[in-house]
Amino acid sequence: MCYSPMLWFYSKISFPPPPPPLLKKKMFCSAGNIVSVPFLIGLSYMDGSQASYAVLLLVLFWFIQALNTCSIRVNQIDIAPR
Repeated sequence: MCYSPMLWFYSKISFPPPPPPLLKKKMFCSAGNIVSVPFLIGLSYMDGSQASYAVLLLVLFWFIQALNTCSIRVNQIDIAPR
């Protein structure tokens, strides 16, 4: 049988095993929290004259938190049979 050099090289590479589902869940949860927290930090520096910007930052924070919660609660890898 005649193989191309790339197929031969690919068959000789050993790939590391994928991370377990719980580690992936923790990574995505941490990433979602890290992305949304700057909106709350920015909110703490606003005064009364910037009310519309404060509402915008708060809505963005809760939007990202809602996406984060949905991605954690509904994860097909966790509910799949093993």
